[in-house]
Order: sequence, then C-alpha cells, then structure tokens
Amino acid sequence: MVKISKKPILGIVTLLIATGVIFLLKSNVWEKFIVNKVNETLSSSGWTLDIGNISGHFLGKTQFSNITLTHSELDAIHIQNLEMNIGILESLFGLPTLDLLFAESVKFDFSKEILKFKSNSANKNVDVYIPLNIKSFYCSGTMGIISDKKEIKFKTNIAGEMIGGTSPKILFDLLNIDLLHTSLQEMNFKGFELSYSNSKFQFQNLNGTFLGLPLLGSVSIDNRNFLIEGKIQVNDFTIPDELFSKFPLKTKFSKFSGNFDFHSDFQTYSGELSVSNNLGLDMIGGFNLDKLNNNSWALRKLLLQGENSKLIISGLLNQDGRLNSYLNLENLDLSSWIDNDDISTNLTGLAIMDGSLTPDGSLEQIDLTLEVMETEYFEIGETSFHGQVSYRDSIIATTSPVILLIGNSQLTLDGSFDFGTKNLDIVTDLENADIQLVNQFWLGNFDSGKATGRMQISGPYTTPSANVELLCNNIVYGSFFLESIEFNSKMDVSN
Repeated sequence: MVKISKKPILGIVTLLIATGVIFLLKSNVWEKFIVNKVNETLSSSGWTLDIGNISGHFLGKTQFSNITLTHSELDAIHIQNLEMNIGILESLFGLPTLDLLFAESVKFDFSKEILKFKSNSANKNVDVYIPLNIKSFYCSGTMGIISDKKEIKFKTNIAGEMIGGTSPKILFDLLNIDLLHTSLQEMNFKGFELSYSNSKFQFQNLNGTFLGLPLLGSVSIDNRNFLIEGKIQVNDFTIPDELFSKFPLKTKFSKFSGNFDFHSDFQTYSGELSVSNNLGLDMIGGFNLDKLNNNSWALRKLLLQGENSKLIISGLLNQDGRLNSYLNLENLDLSSWIDNDDISTNLTGLAIMDGSLTPDGSLEQIDLTLEVMETEYFEIGETSFHGQVSYRDSIIATTSPVILLIGNSQLTLDGSFDFGTKNLDIVTDLENADIQLVNQFWLGNFDSGKATGRMQISGPYTTPSANVELLCNNIVYGSFFLESIEFNSKMDVSN
C-alpha cells in the first residue's frame, strides 16, 4: 500500500486558504458592503455617501477616489482622493479604528442654506456619536462661502487625531485657513482640542493666530441656546502695517499684550479686555459690538482707561468696507502706543473719521474731523486743532479752513500737500502768531516777536515760494529791536 504524504496536501490547502483570504481582503471586493454600511451609519444625520472607485487591501492601504457626500439640506462635499490604513486589532476589540486617514482635493461650499439648517437645529439637544477612532489624519482642500453677491474661496489644511464615541474629541495638530487672492491668513492654529458634550462644543488649549493675532485660550459654543463665550490671551500683537500701507507717513506701533473675555448670541458681542505694553501702557475696559444685518457691524462702545487717560471708540463698518468711527480722547499719550521717543502727547477731545478699507486691509479715502486740545507736545503752550481734512490719492487737503491755536497764536490753514509730487499749496492767515512760525518759511531767524497777516506758500516742499503780507511787532533780530515792521514781499527758495 502506497503512503501519501500529508505535508504537500496541507501546504496546498494552506496556500489556497491564504490566497482566498488575501483575495477576500481586497478592498474592491467589499465596495458595495462598505458603501451600504457607511450609509446606514450616516442616514440618521441626513448624509449619503457615493464612491467612484475603491482599490488597495485591508491589510495595507486602501484608496478611494471621486467621493461625494450629499445632504438634503446642505451643499455636497467632494473628495478627489482618500487613503486610509485600518487598525485591524483595535477594530476587533473596540471601536472601528483607522491608523491613518489622508484626504486631498476636498471641496465644499457654504451657502445661505446652511443658515436655515443652523436655525432649524439650534434649539435641538443633538447627541453626537462618532463610531470611529482615527489615530492620525490629514485633509486639504478648498472651502467656499457663497452669497447672493459674491463667492469667497478659502484654502484649508487640517491634521490631528480623532477619538470617537458618545463624547467625541478631536486633537488638532494643525488647522490652517487662508483666504485666496489676498495676503491675509485668516486662521493658523498649531494645536487645540475640540470636544462635544451636552450640546456644547469646547475649544480648549487654543494656540495659534487668528487674523494675524497670536492667541491662547479657550472658547465654548452652546449649540442648544446658540451662545458663545471665551477667554483669550493675546501676546505681542501689533496694529497691521497693511492698515496704513496707503499712507506716505509710516508709523511704527509698539507690540501689545492683553486679555479678552467675551460672550455672544452671535448677534451681540460684549465683554472685558485689558491692554499693556513695554512702553508703560496699562489700560482696562470693555466693549459692545452688534451685528446689524448681514452687511454691517456697529461698535457701540470700546472703552479703555488707565490711571490718567481714557479712550472711547464707537463706529460702523459695512461689508463694502466703508468705515465710520468716533474717538473720544482724554489725556491720551501717544508715546504709550507708538514706538517713538519724541512723540509724548496729552490729547483731549473728539475725532470723527470716515473712510474705507480695501480688500487687502488697507485704510484709504479718509475724511477726518478733529476738535482736539494738546498740552504736552509743543513747548510754547497749549495747542488746539479745529477743522476737517481729507486724504485721497496721496493728497492731504483741508475740507474747510482749519484753525490751529498755539498758546496765544491763531493760525487759519487752507490748502493741500501732495505726498506723491512733494508739492504744497497752502494759505495761512496769522493772528498774533509767534514769530517762530514765520521762521519756518523765511530766510532768516527772528529771535522773538509777534506777526499778523497772511502767507501763501506753494511749490515743492524743499524749495517753496512764499507771498507774505505781515505786520510784525516787537521784533528782535540779532542785536536789532523793531517795535513795528510791515512786510509785503515774495520769496523763492532754491537749493
């Protein structure tokens, strides 16, 4: 009797079983099952999944292409490519787990329909259950906000870890949102924790920048009552250079630090804040901001006050960039705000500004009304400024004659200065003016005296021409003293 060895047969059977297992674990074999299973899970939330193609292997990497997520009330989400590695052991003994999820060319839009969806679900106590853990994920793509007037596109990148269950949590390593076609970077966080429990979204351990501001802190959003509140710390921020990029006179603001506590129902925003810097600024206060409609905001009040000074700001800003603001000043020292040793001031009064903001965040087309008194900057005494000026296309001009009172001197100014061509055209009426003011445009150096009359100055800033009609009293010029002298002359300055 011939004995047949069992080893070859066992090897063949093992090979066949292994081949069958490997074949059965090919991703495309389970395509229909995967789609149906995912849609069963998503159906309670109103979403439906459609996959164009699946390839790869469950023991390694699985690739998906041309994925579409649709919702009955929201815009669709499109994903061109998605890759994932399944954590086999974790999935067998707990929640389904992905070791890695990588998605690129994700595209989705927010239209006005999402506002209807949010209002319908705002008062619902929604329980969130995510039946999935993801050890590491990365997604990139574009997001659009569509309104009746225009479409705004953002580039987005996110990365981190997701812990599923009845109280899900996402640990972000990266969240970057860039507004396309501008130099602004709206959001760039390198770490924070997002969790959901009892109808509240919690953003903890925020660390990053928002609209250029470096932020630390936490934010809570109550989905049931539609409320938001937060505690934010801002370190070493400065007023953006872009804001004054259209202006020829560049001002270097100092770096500030502060704390910002706020609460809101998404229509009215209010809270407390504090601001300090290394120049001695230390002010506290509060604010109240209202969203009037989808096109405009109203700053009802922003109050900052220190030991001796106070600043109150209110104003309006609409979607088209038009800006209107009111500033009440009380003993304001600009040396605490601007990094300049020679600009110590004591300003008290009112400033009204109308202007516009360009899409890149620059301030332009300014109309400014000032009723301000200053007691520190000029050595000759108290100074007050009354009048209106405008700035357009590199030209600063008086809207109506401006009155400048310096000590007992009064000057009435009317005219313009072109920062582009460096040309000026100014008419100055003087009354009991200190002769030092005349020295600015006169070939000489009077030591003391008073002047009344008119000066008309025009031409290049460095070599102007001046027509002068002056009556001067008690003039001291070197060793000469004149009780009274009358000038009627024209001067041209060169070199």
